[in-house]
Amino acid sequence: MTLLLAICSTNFDGSAFDDFGYSVALSDNTALIGSYRDDDNGSISGSAYLFDITTGSLLHKFTAPDGSEFDWFGKSVALSDNIALIGSPLDEDNRTNSGSAYLFDTTTGSLLHKFTAPDGSAYDIFGKSVALSDNIALIGSYGDDDNGSSSGSAYLFDTTTGSLLHKFTAPDGSLHDNFGNSVAISDNIALIGSPSDDDNGSNSGSAYLFDTTTGSLLQKFTAPDGSLHDNFGNSVTLSDNTALIGSYRDNDKGIYSGSAYLFDTTTGSLLRKFTAPDGSPFDRFGNSVALNRNTALIGSFRDDDNGTNSGSAYLFTTNTQSTPDPKSTPEPSSLLGILGTVAIAALSRKKQQKK
Repeated sequence: MTLLLAICSTNFDGSAFDDFGYSVALSDNTALIGSYRDDDNGSISGSAYLFDITTGSLLHKFTAPDGSEFDWFGKSVALSDNIALIGSPLDEDNRTNSGSAYLFDTTTGSLLHKFTAPDGSAYDIFGKSVALSDNIALIGSYGDDDNGSSSGSAYLFDTTTGSLLHKFTAPDGSLHDNFGNSVAISDNIALIGSPSDDDNGSNSGSAYLFDTTTGSLLQKFTAPDGSLHDNFGNSVTLSDNTALIGSYRDNDKGIYSGSAYLFDTTTGSLLRKFTAPDGSPFDRFGNSVALNRNTALIGSFRDDDNGTNSGSAYLFTTNTQSTPDPKSTPEPSSLLGILGTVAIAALSRKKQQKK
């Protein structure tokens, strides 16, 4: 994979511990990069930067108009055409850490809407995950308690009117499942991760596929070889009729080496399981995933090729069993986004530590 552009926050107004690049999104020739520990509105209030990927120039810096310290604005980001959705999961509109998400016009930089959960409460963490498709927004709230403490939920909104279209919960959900930790949407289907579900053992994880028009459950995915603490569903993505689901604590190549599974969304059948060809313990391969037609990009943020926890990402072809392309390791502490054949790296200068 060829590196087309590297963007470092220190070229703008970035500073130590901003976590610039924690979240990324791409649409056409623009990139949105979250910096959730930025301090513009107070300590760890957060921000997000919009760039032209052709020139590398900064188009807008977004902050929450009503932001305050510890909001984590920019923890999650999504782009679709000329709108940006930015999560602020520790915002406190509905009490402590209830969370919110902000919709912006990327052309003007103006705020279009602020989303909160109509039934939100303390520690719902609404906005931890966000996704956009046309005029629909999907926002995860993994700390919601509808099916028990931190069972989780996800909310579907109309971005034009701001109205709630549907609230998703797991039909078989239970406490601490963290349903809504990850979300994806494509056309009229939504994929929602529940990485602490216990179907294959404690915290083995699952992901649910829903019809966004009817709200009905289409498929529940679990890892065929899943086991306890795999956290299958910690990351999810959709493209055409395929779903890619990360399982970053899978142990195929040592403890927490990680994996990712490709499924057919129509039949529910497993198409392929990905692991890092050179994987090793604690790499966390599958912590982030991106999918576009027959190309998959899978992050491994604790790979050690450029030093401890320097990180890497692997590019695979999904329609063959061929050896993957060489992995991309542009700089330590990198996060990658993909759309078609375009790759972008957002580089953070802070040294990451294992958690």
